[in-house]
Amino acid sequence: MLKASVVAVMCCALGSLATAQLASGQDVVLQQQPAQSTPARPSHLTWTTGVGFTQPNGNASTLLDPGWNARAGVGWNFSPHFAVLGEYEFDRFEWESPPLGAGVRADGNVHLWSFNVEPVWRHKFTSHFGGYVEGGGGFYRLTNNYGKTVPGYDCNPLFGCYPISSDPSGRTSSNQGGANFGAGVTYKTARGGGLSYYTEVRFTWLDTHPETAAFFPVSFGVRW
Repeated sequence: MLKASVVAVMCCALGSLATAQLASGQDVVLQQQPAQSTPARPSHLTWTTGVGFTQPNGNASTLLDPGWNARAGVGWNFSPHFAVLGEYEFDRFEWESPPLGAGVRADGNVHLWSFNVEPVWRHKFTSHFGGYVEGGGGFYRLTNNYGKTVPGYDCNPLFGCYPISSDPSGRTSSNQGGANFGAGVTYKTARGGGLSYYTEVRFTWLDTHPETAAFFPVSFGVRW
């Protein structure tokens, strides 16, 4: 009888010790498991800004010297690959020397500004490098600012024929639609970061009269 009681007590003690060790082991396992963090959701807001140079093409290259450009845009990321931006761009050119219509306009400059809707498709090559293609269209305004002038008429493929006064502050302008498409490469300094640097080249076409105009803007800037 005594032997049975001793055996029962020993069994209970061993069972309690095993249960305690098991509970302690579970606590250690739970403590060793790292807390799982919820991955951050990418921002839907996107923006871009940049500067560069613009090369006139075709008819425009016979009238204008290469100029410079500046642009800024903001839009919405519909997915990690696709976004749509609203973008403003400004380009400035000097008239070629000697200008068309010699003896009428001795110098001056041309401003081109535009508002465009730009769908963008992106692709990531590595954690740092990526690329994109884009194409869109919108409203373009050309402004011809006179320099030294002699009263008379000037004719050119961008603005047609128009009178020029002796007032050096005079100007002519035209409004038209246009379209563009281009591609660029991007570089992110931090993995998973939203900010990236880009280099981009585009082809821009304007429905000017009496002849159309084309340009190649090249830009460098930052995107988010």
